[in-house]
Formats: sequence, structure tokens, C-alpha cells
Amino acid sequence: MEHEDEVLLLAPSRGAADDLLRGLTGTGAGLLGVHAMSFQQWAREAASLDLAARGLRPITPLGTEAIAARAARLAAADGELERLSPVAGMPGFARSLASTIGELRAAGVPASALMDDNGTRDLGRLLERFTGEMERFGLADRPTVHRLAAEALAEGRAIVPPRSIWLDLFVRSGAQADLLKALAACRREVVATVAAGDAESLDWLTSVLGDEVVANVDQDADRKPEAALRRAQRFVFETGGDAEGMPSPEETPPSVDLFSAAGEGQECVEIARRIRHAAADGLAFDRIAIFVRQPTAYLPLVEDALGRAGIPAYVTRGSLRPNPAGRAFLALLACAGERLSASRFAEYLSLGQTPEPAADGAPPKVEDVPWVEPAGEQLVLRSAEATNPESAVVEADDASESEEDAAPAGALRAPAQWERLLVDAAVVGRADRWRKRLEGLDAELRLQLREVEDENEGRRGYLERQTARLGTLRSFALPLVEFLEGLPESADWGVWLDRLGRLATMALRRPHSVLEVLAELRPLSEVDEVGLAEVERVLAERLRFSWREPPKRRYGRVFVGAVEEAAGRSFDLVFVPGLAEGVFPRRSGEDALLLDERRHALGGAGFRLAVDVDRTHREQLLLRLAAGAAGRSLVTSFPRVDLVQGRARVPSLYALDLLRAAEGRLPSIETLKGRAAAAGAAVVGWPAPAHPDEAINES
Repeated sequence: MEHEDEVLLLAPSRGAADDLLRGLTGTGAGLLGVHAMSFQQWAREAASLDLAARGLRPITPLGTEAIAARAARLAAADGELERLSPVAGMPGFARSLASTIGELRAAGVPASALMDDNGTRDLGRLLERFTGEMERFGLADRPTVHRLAAEALAEGRAIVPPRSIWLDLFVRSGAQADLLKALAACRREVVATVAAGDAESLDWLTSVLGDEVVANVDQDADRKPEAALRRAQRFVFETGGDAEGMPSPEETPPSVDLFSAAGEGQECVEIARRIRHAAADGLAFDRIAIFVRQPTAYLPLVEDALGRAGIPAYVTRGSLRPNPAGRAFLALLACAGERLSASRFAEYLSLGQTPEPAADGAPPKVEDVPWVEPAGEQLVLRSAEATNPESAVVEADDASESEEDAAPAGALRAPAQWERLLVDAAVVGRADRWRKRLEGLDAELRLQLREVEDENEGRRGYLERQTARLGTLRSFALPLVEFLEGLPESADWGVWLDRLGRLATMALRRPHSVLEVLAELRPLSEVDEVGLAEVERVLAERLRFSWREPPKRRYGRVFVGAVEEAAGRSFDLVFVPGLAEGVFPRRSGEDALLLDERRHALGGAGFRLAVDVDRTHREQLLLRLAAGAAGRSLVTSFPRVDLVQGRARVPSLYALDLLRAAEGRLPSIETLKGRAAAAGAAVVGWPAPAHPDEAINES
């Protein structure tokens, strides 16, 4: 194929690009030569030659947080910080700083622009320190990658197809806009689409493409959804407008529905029930999607409900779950940081992540740490059968005492009892003190065993079991404690990654999720003078939650993901749970490091930064994206009761506005609550449906 016939397709995610291509295969259009990828994937590819020539290593957001934590530590140690000095070392500060600095660098704001104000002088110094550390160690964050990609395109060092399609891209910064402008300048033809309501991206693309942008194209011309759904997609969050375009108050929307349930769990059960009804009517599972605003709260409930109903699900990587392996690993790091604290080691044991020991009872011996690619990156070609080795493992961590007694030689015995033994031994301090205290407890148990009367079989059996458990604990725990004691006080990231990789491999049954996170920090290997406390701060947020690899194929499964992943996608039936106040929309606030007043001042100097109105519009855009992804029907819902806090919930204003857009009239709160409750009749304490044949399972 000639290069002139190729097309570059850019989308918010690789999955959205693939969905568009698969949708076009049924039209008979030739798709040979289409290069489909996400915007960030393409930017790194376009900048790859310049990155290599300059010796720069691109880093992930986690790497950016690590450099931000380092910049804060060094600035505080050198006395450069004033107002931020008390909080520079607190948990969460590095993540907030990395986010703010990333926004400043993407907007092209220099550190000098922040130095003339007392409220932002510390931030300016941190930005200056961050930039210096990035240059010193040859690192490239996203704004740097975007800038280098634009330079490569402008100077002809990056080869791209002559035609490009931009599918609903989120353009949020000058760095992104400059890159797209460079791409448009060297292409013969560009077709760009913007999601309805994404005024921010439309403004940026107008500046990139000029007056050639065509707005208000009827995106529903081919799908032909029901009238109510069309109105909801077009008029949600809109006020005024032409009288002819406004929806008619007399219409009843059959394609936009709202129900409520007693709690989040019953809300997800009702969704599963409705999916089964849709499937019984002939709708394929892969034409159904569930988009959630708070994945950590809703995803376990959605997965449980779909599993009970026997509905296969495709849960994307954009959905976070609690990560027991990561939390166990953090407990070990805290144990090392708190002078080998027995309580922290007991916390590690309580999470049930201990591996299968060697024959002598010791942790598995680690010759070499297995190579793992960074989370979310595909650096090598995978075979069709390649999967995460942990994705198919079914957790079964609970063991009864009878199972413990029947464990074969070398198996890990009753870790639940080890916590009591650690308390009895009163272990504290260095590894040699752990050894002495455990040996002392062993001697005490053996002495009690010798003194117990023969006729007291119950007491004798208990002491024998405790002695055996203590022996297993000593064999397993002491090597780990000695390894923790041997961790350096300060070292470069390369040394830390090697030691931490070995610790994860020897201390965790399934270390893959931890090794993926550590792999993201490989570009920082040469960054020196990193202490254990800084390592903990960098890893803490990422290791508490993790992504689970989705199935290899999403077809034949209900799509479940974060609401942001609706961009560029299309389904027949879309569910959006959680339209309650405080859930969707989320409560938003100003950036504590760079308040809106200062952002407006920087905007007057030509630097465009997000302010409160932009954050509000971005939150509204999420509901627009979910509604826009619906081709036939949109079903929203909210919980009536917050079962955790024991208080009533009310539907959010988003639910009201969605119905206003669909029906042409604004219902009262009481009318809305009554109507939603009638659509989902289950109550707290009695989640069963009115008719037995409506149940999703028999339990």
C-alpha cells in the first residue's frame, strides 16, 4: 500500500478507536492502512526519535509524583519553602503537587510567573526545582513529550499518514493544542469530531483548525434514537435556545428512564435484572454498557450483581479496586520504617497475601525478579493467549483449623494464629531481638509442655499446636524481617526497585500488581538520595488500589467502566447509576496550591488554566458523554439511602436536568422521587422483587 492511502485515527482511548473501526467493517469500507491509537500513544510514538536522540526517558504519572515528592523534600530541606513547609512531607501532597505542576507545564507557565505573589512563591520554587530535577536526570513528562512531538512534526522527523481523524479528543492544554496544530499543518486532510457539550475542546480545536470547524452536526443521523433520548442528548444542561428546538412538554420519553433503589447494592441488582430483560428481548450483551462515576464504590457491587445473574462482564482497566497485595506490601514497608514493628508485620499477615513457603518453611528464594511491563503500557507484542498470570486465579484465602492441621509439609500453617504469637513474644526492634524473643517464647512453650499433666490432653494438644505454629512462624518471618532490616536508609531508585522487587516476590503470593507499579518507576533508576519514607509516600496511593486486567475480548460481555470511558463509544443500552448528590456530580473545589484568583491572573497573562467554571463544565460533560453513548435507551438511577452513614439520599440536580431535557418540563423533587421509587420497588431489608420470576438468582 502507498503511504498516501494511509489514515491516522486518534481517539480518547485505544478501545474507542478499535470500536469505531469494527463498526465500519460492516459498511464494506476498506480499512487497510488505518493506524488507530490513543492520543497519548501517538504522541509518544511521534516523539520517540527525539526522545532517544536527547537521551530522555518518558515517565508515567507515578514517575511524575516521585519527582514531585523529591522536589518537595529537597526544597523543604534547603529552607526554600515558607507557607507550604508544614505540609510538604504529608501524604497526598506529592500527588497534588504533581497534578498542579503538570497543569502549569502543559500551559507553558514559567516559574518566574509565580514568584511575584506570596501565595504562589512556594509553588514557583517547587516548579523550578521540579524542572531542574527532570532535566538533571533526563526525564520527560507528558508536556515535554507533546512539545517534542510537535517539534518533530514541524521539522519533518516524524512520519505520519496524510489523512487523520480526531475522534472526540479531550483537548485541555496549550501543549496538546500545539501538537494537534503541528499535525494539522503537515496533513492534507483532517476530520475532527467533538463530543456534544465539550466547549473547551471545541475552543481549542477552533484555534487549531481555524474557521473550518463545522459545529452542531447531527451525530444521531444514522442511529435514529427515540425522540426523548435525542432531546436528552441535545438539551441537557442547555438553557434558552430556539423555541422550535426545545422539547415539547407533552411528549413522554420511552427511551430515557430513571429509577431508585434502597441502596447501591439493590441499585446494581435492578440493573442486572433489566439487562436480563433486554437480553431476553434479543439485545446482545456487548451492546450494553454500565458507566459509573465512583468506580471504587460501585464496581464491586456491579460485578457481584452481574455475577449472580450469570451475565458476563468486561470491566475495564479504568476501574480501580482495593489491592490486598499492594496493601500487604505497604504494611511491610511500614514495618521497616517503624523499626520492625510487630503490629505492622501482623497487619501484613492479616491481609492473607503470604506465599507458599519453601520446603524448610522459609519464604520462596528469589534468584531473579521477573520482568514485568509497566502498568497500562504494551512495550512488546503479546500473543493472543498472553494474559496476566494472576487474572485467572480465584482467591481462596480462608482456611479452617482442620485444613491447617491437614496441610502438607512445607505449607504455610495458620497465619491467623501468628498475630497472637507475635503479641505473646513481644517482639520489637532489630532482627536479632525478633529472633531472641521468638526463641524465648519457644522455650517457654516447651517448658509448659513438659510440665503439663498427661491427663490434660486438651491443654497438651493446644501447646503442641502452638509450638508447631511458632516454629513455622520463625522459619517464615525471620528471613523477611532480616531482609527488611537490610533495606538501605537512602539509595537511588535503581537500588530501591531491585530490593523492592525481591521483597514483593518473596513476600507476596501474587506480586504481579506490585511489580507493575514498580516497573513504572524504572526511568527514575538514576535518581539518587531517596529514603524509605519517600518511597512509601510515592507508592502508597498506587498500591492501595489497582487495576485488574480485563478479559481478552470484550464482545459477548456487558461493558463496565468509568464514565470517562464513554467518550467515542456507542452502545444501544446505557446504564448510569449513582445520580445522587455527592456521588454524581462529585463535590469540586479549588486547587489548594493554586487558587482560582491566581489562575485568573495567569489567564490574563496569556496562560489558560482551568477554573471553577471549567471544572463544573467538565463534570457536566461526563453525563453528556454517557448520554451520548446511548443509541436506543438511557437508564439512570440513584440510591434512596446511604447505608454506610444511615441517612437518606436525594437525586442530584443532574437527574432533574436530564428529565427536563428529555420531557421539556422540570419535575419537582417529590415527583421525581416518587416516580423513581415506583420504577424500583425493592426496599431495605427486603431486596426481592415483587414477582419471583424477576429474581436474578435463587439466593
